[in-house]
Amino acid sequence: MEDPAVQAVAVEAMRRRHGVSHAEAIRPLEFQEATAEFHDAIRALLGDRDGGLWFDQDDCGRLKVGVVRRDTDITDPAVDRVRELLAAHGLSDGTDLVSVDYGWRELADAQSRIDDDLLDLFRAAISSGLSAAENAVHIDIAATVTRADRARLKRAAQQAQGPRAVDTDRPPVHDSPTVGVTRE
Repeated sequence: MEDPAVQAVAVEAMRRRHGVSHAEAIRPLEFQEATAEFHDAIRALLGDRDGGLWFDQDDCGRLKVGVVRRDTDITDPAVDRVRELLAAHGLSDGTDLVSVDYGWRELADAQSRIDDDLLDLFRAAISSGLSAAENAVHIDIAATVTRADRARLKRAAQQAQGPRAVDTDRPPVHDSPTVGVTRE
């Protein structure tokens, strides 16, 4: 069980953000806690089709399981085993299997290549992270980064095998433009 003080802060944040009652705010948090012990099992069942897991707070805290599509489909025995696991533990109703372009490992590898290419910029002006919800690598760029370094960053992101760089429509983080590595 999560620390009651931490849970109280999370419930209050959910209430304020979504304008819901205490009971409505605690429900998705309890669901998140109930599913936590199964995250590794889900990822192991999916193997190279693991596209990451996230809780979508804009969709009542539902667990989203990213599944890399093959052709136009996400159905196969591994996905069936994930569904069976969720059903066996009463977690199916709060979970969606979502088709994604890239596997979590592929995104992590792309992030690593970009980080290696731009190590000197990370020390002062950029940071990167993976977003399961967007199935992307995101790079936050400080406003002080020069035009030449921004071009270098885009080249490095484009050269990463798999995902490539595009400007995202996300609002800036900490007054910094964001470049995301996603599929167009």
